[in-house]
Amino acid sequence: MEDRPESVEITSVSDGNPWGGEPSNLESGGTILSGSVASLGTSNGGALGTIYQQEQSSGSNVGWFFVGLILAPAAMWIFSIILMEIAWGLSDTGEGLFMVASFLVWPVGLIAGIVWSFTRGNKYFAIGMLTTVIGVPAVMFLAFIVMILMWSGGF
Repeated sequence: MEDRPESVEITSVSDGNPWGGEPSNLESGGTILSGSVASLGTSNGGALGTIYQQEQSSGSNVGWFFVGLILAPAAMWIFSIILMEIAWGLSDTGEGLFMVASFLVWPVGLIAGIVWSFTRGNKYFAIGMLTTVIGVPAVMFLAFIVMILMWSGGF
């Protein structure tokens, strides 16, 4: 069986034009709307579309999410610390270069990881990295607000 959207045609059931004016396509029984829609009753589809079990790369989606959430930021942090230690050990000539490189590890690593993940890798890796940058700080900020409210007697 071929997976193609079902064709839908909506026609008028009323005898008159509810908006008044000139006779239109409605009164002649013509088609009001036509087009194709995806069927929600397919075997592997849901209300939000087709559900894919795995991405094209190997490994589980949850595993890729946690690699993007924990391991990739940890690797960038370790690499940044190594570059900073090298910068502190050098004289004035190379210190600035390694210090700038240690600060650029995070933005370059995040952008490169997210772009790679959405283009060639597993998208759950990018979602994990975005959760590290957006989700974790947001949860910490909300926890800080709740802590302040609890100490001030707001709850």
